[in-house]
Amino acid sequence: MPQTTYTPAEIGSIGREIYHRDIRPKVEAENVGRFIAIDIRNGDYEIDDDEMKVVERYLARQPAGELLVLRIGYNATHALGGRLRKVV
Repeated sequence: MPQTTYTPAEIGSIGREIYHRDIRPKVEAENVGRFIAIDIRNGDYEIDDDEMKVVERYLARQPAGELLVLRIGYNATHALGGRLRKVV
């Protein structure tokens, strides 16, 4: 697998911008709580209930993918010592 040229912060920023601008209006209503893997190179994505499966399935199609994984409709992917909040 090729090494990334992006920092984790850049991947997060680019991926969130793509999600909010291009993907969210199409997928959020019927997929709240599911995981989405977004390729920041081309805006392509995969959705699944399982975080690992969504990454594996995307990378099977595009092994060089630069992925950001989000939980659709929530402020974070996981909660540590707290609760996830739904994004309005």
